[in-house]
Amino acid sequence: MKTIIIVGILLVNLALILYSIAIIPVIIKKTLLKFTFPAFFLGIVCDLSATICMVIGSTHTALSRHGLIGYSALAFMILDVVLLFRFKAKNVEKTTLPPRMYDFTKMVYFWWLVAYASGAFIIMFR
Repeated sequence: MKTIIIVGILLVNLALILYSIAIIPVIIKKTLLKFTFPAFFLGIVCDLSATICMVIGSTHTALSRHGLIGYSALAFMILDVVLLFRFKAKNVEKTTLPPRMYDFTKMVYFWWLVAYASGAFIIMFR
């Protein structure tokens, strides 16, 4: 396996850990915590870096089914952090998420897990 793919695998696993640190407490408590944004931002950096490594190192087309799922999951994560940041900027004192934003965050995290799992299955069955 190419070194750049291994780096991408390590980065996507780190993104999983960081996204989980950022989002699972938000899902459980329905509120934003102090570490939500730093962990979320670092998760996006790792996810984006992993995506670049995978595209560079892959021998397959970047527009595969897994690729499209992954790109959409990354885009949704970026959208979610932007929406959460806007919410926090407008509601400095309030940290409890409105129901629609809470549901969107859960859906985005689940979709990202689908993308992560599809990549894991591809690697396992090669």
